[in-house]
Amino acid sequence: NRLEARNAPETDDAQQIAALTNQAISNTRALARGLRPVGPEDNAFAFALSELTRDVSTIYGIDCSFNADGPISVASRMAAHHLYRIAHEAMHNAVKHGSGRRILVDLREDANTIVLTISNRGKLAAVAGLGLDAAEGIGIASMRNRAKLLGANLEIAQVGKEVSVRVALDKDAAPTLREQGKSL
Repeated sequence: NRLEARNAPETDDAQQIAALTNQAISNTRALARGLRPVGPEDNAFAFALSELTRDVSTIYGIDCSFNADGPISVASRMAAHHLYRIAHEAMHNAVKHGSGRRILVDLREDANTIVLTISNRGKLAAVAGLGLDAAEGIGIASMRNRAKLLGANLEIAQVGKEVSVRVALDKDAAPTLREQGKSL
């Protein structure tokens, strides 16, 4: 403000430097949050998913919405981390391959099972005429591997024009992951 008050020629440069510095700080915070997106608090997984959908909406200009049945806690941070990464990859695929402008992220607790579903309009197999396994890239392989580590059931399906990724995790199994020495 002092440069501006004096009509200094450096005013525009200083304002640009300040704006770039603020952007760098925001990017650094986002990067740090991305390294460990799910905190240890109750309902942290649902909160992290909510933030992820908001970020996808903001960055890509896509209507990305999150629904949850209320507070749903995941007892193991490892399980929450892997579920988050599955959701992240599914949303990435929806942005990259989807034909619609809407992604739905749904988190439910059904009996003793945590069910996470990500759906959008799009195409499942990237290579025409090949089955999903033949056209599977590293992202889908990563989702399958993460689900396997958790002992979760992962389903990737296309019904009509809607593609969905559904992962179901037994709530009783999640806390035992840490006991097996697989903590995150």
